[in-house]
Amino acid sequence: MTQEEKIREIFKDSGGIVRASALRQLGVHSVYLSRMCNAGKVSRIRRGIYEWVEDGVKTDIEIISQVLPEAILCLHSALAYYGYIDRTPAIWHVAMDKNRSRWRAKINYPPVKAHYVATHIYDLGRSRCEIDGTQIWIYDRERTLCDTLKHANRLDPEIVRQAIRSYINDGEHNVSLLKEYARRLRVQHAVQSLIGVWL
Repeated sequence: MTQEEKIREIFKDSGGIVRASALRQLGVHSVYLSRMCNAGKVSRIRRGIYEWVEDGVKTDIEIISQVLPEAILCLHSALAYYGYIDRTPAIWHVAMDKNRSRWRAKINYPPVKAHYVATHIYDLGRSRCEIDGTQIWIYDRERTLCDTLKHANRLDPEIVRQAIRSYINDGEHNVSLLKEYARRLRVQHAVQSLIGVWL
């Protein structure tokens, strides 16, 4: 087996994305990786993380789920997933534990906006979803609405209005859970004043 075939197998076994450190541990010298990058067979996602491109470029979600497995879709990305807004965000919004290293969310592609969240509320409302066949973490409807209200002064007012209307009309909303999250996230007043009359 040639060095290139060996590298191809490593990428194949890892779902098309590999860390340079893993390649080194498997005996692949960085010079071979550089040659494959120059040949267009491999591309760099972020320093130390590479993808095999010959089989086609990975979807945004595939890259995020493999490079940032702890990331949780939030705000605009979660609102779009639930159909609460009618626009597709230009960048992916993800929540990250604020006690984790911030360089982890710095990737060349896809465009990611990391929101750093306190550890004690980071997992609140975390659930799994599937996008384009890939499993990824996402905040549930109630956490997403609470976060939208919490950051309303930094968001487009129309996005906030759409989110509120859509949540109210969503047959899957859970009012008791929303109130519990609002208490823990300290947005009870916003929840009560903006949507309490409808619930």
